Amino acid sequence: MAEGQKFNYLSLKTTTDFINTKIAQRPIMVFSKSYVPECKETALILESLKVYKGDFEICNIEKRQDCALIETYLMKICNEPCRKVPRIFISHKYFGSYEDLNRIVSSGELKEMINKNHWAASRYKQEYE
Repeated sequence: MAEGQKFNYLSLKTTTDFINTKIAQRPIMVFSKSYVPECKETALILESLKVYKGDFEICNIEKRQDCALIETYLMKICNEPCRKVPRIFISHKYFGSYEDLNRIVSSGELKEMINKNHWAASRYKQEYE
């Protein structure tokens, strides 16, 4: 922080409340930046698996004034050492990054998770089968 600047705790609380609310709202929550290739791929994966749109959200953070605070808070709650995106939450818990998602898609685990979870299985079957 630059000399003479005061830390704004209200902004930090607002940011943490925003992130926590977003994570609680959807079974799959992705914090993203629109220009990052891995974020674009993450969106394509979720859309290709026909995950019900109400069950996932992609929140692009790059245009938010509190983007740096969001990245810092995500580093803390994800226990990750860098500001990398996407940050993916499944069932309201930190899951991992694009690489982790790609791994479970390739192995078929993500489709199994969707089918096993009560929040997605019935809608997935109704909408796409």
